This record gives sequence, C-alpha cells and structure tokens, in this order.
Amino acid sequence: MSQRHPAFASFPREKSRLFALSAIGARFAYTSLMRGGRVLGSALLCVLPSACLVTDQVELPGENTTPPIVLAATPSIPLGSVIRFNANLANELPVVFHVRDDNVAETLKFRWHIVTGAAAQIPTDFDCPEPVIPPTGVTLREGKFAIDGMKLARGACSRVDIVVSAAFRPCMGRPDLFDVTEDEYNDLGRGMFWVWELSGDPLTNPGAAQMLASTCPTVAAPDRTVTNPTMENN
Repeated sequence: MSQRHPAFASFPREKSRLFALSAIGARFAYTSLMRGGRVLGSALLCVLPSACLVTDQVELPGENTTPPIVLAATPSIPLGSVIRFNANLANELPVVFHVRDDNVAETLKFRWHIVTGAAAQIPTDFDCPEPVIPPTGVTLREGKFAIDGMKLARGACSRVDIVVSAAFRPCMGRPDLFDVTEDEYNDLGRGMFWVWELSGDPLTNPGAAQMLASTCPTVAAPDRTVTNPTMENN
C-alpha cells in the first residue's frame, strides 16, 4: 500500500532552497541600495542562473541646503538703511543682527568690513579668524559686533558689509577672500547698511555737506540684493 503525502510535502527540497536564496539575495540588494543613500546606474544581482534580481536606477533626494539669511535685529540697526553717527559723541557704534539658518546644528561665522568713499572705496581689514555664531537649536540666531568710531571716515559716507557662512575660505593674509566660501551659491548670506558720520555738522557747514554728498554715491550698494531694506533710521 502506497503512502500518501500532503501536497506541500511533494515540493522539491531544491526548489525550496532556491527560493530561500532568492529572498536572501533580494534583501541583500535592497540593503546595498539603501546603505549608500544614492545609487547611479542599475544594479544586477544573480544568486543562481534562474534567480536574478534587476533594479532600476535609484535616485534618493539629497539634503536640501539653503544659505543663511542676514536679517535686521529690532530695535538695533535696520539693514539696508542709513545710520547717522557722530564720532564726537560716541566712541563706537554697536551692531546687532539676526541670522536665519535652517540647519540649526551647524556653526556659523561672520565677517564685516567698512567701505568708505573718502579713501577710494578701500575697505578696512576684517577680523581673522572670524567671530562665531554657535548653534542654538533654533533657526534664528544673533550676531553682534562694534564699530570703532575712529574707523569711520570723518564727515563722509561709509558702507558696512556683513557676510555669514558656515564654510568661509581661509582668510589669513587674504583680504580679497572677504566673501568667498567653499560653496558660494548655497552657503553665503549678506547684509549691509550705510553710516553718515556727522561730526562736521553738515547741516550748518556747506563744506561738510559737500563732503558727505560727494562720498555717498561712491559707496552705493553693489550689484546685489540688499537684505531686508527699510526706511531711513532717525
């Protein structure tokens, strides 16, 4: 009398092993594709001649990076405005600004310099190494510095430029790299404002008024968008 076997028992053991190996191969291919985060081209994995796994090109989205944005810090100096400053009445001009950066974990640095119309638009030196704006866990951070009143040309217009980045090019001995970063398009924020130095009393002194009027056009905004323009600060 012949012995009967359940239907599943008649499934050849070799085929079971083949399917098991195929499943393992599929898991291996999936793990390999995902581990690198991005795969260019197609992947082909064959465990046995009758068990091949072919995958199409897999392109996973990369990290979305945006440059830092320099903003005014109310009630401090509005960026994009004109500030009246009298060096006879104050030794320095304090500056506070905000920076918006979506990468809340990265450390930012900032540079600033003065471009004065009274000295052929030659900017003063900037701090090197740069001041640091540490991460705070939120998108809005604060930066601050003080301008020595002696660095502002008396009776003239000056422009103050601020740049912020997480990856500036090294600045030691290279003042020409003031606003140069490793990734100029995705990692540089800009801001600026103007200073009228009024110690010469241009409202009553025609010569001082002429000096102010002649130097202001030489420090006009460069061919870039001014961040957060506002009305003149009184």
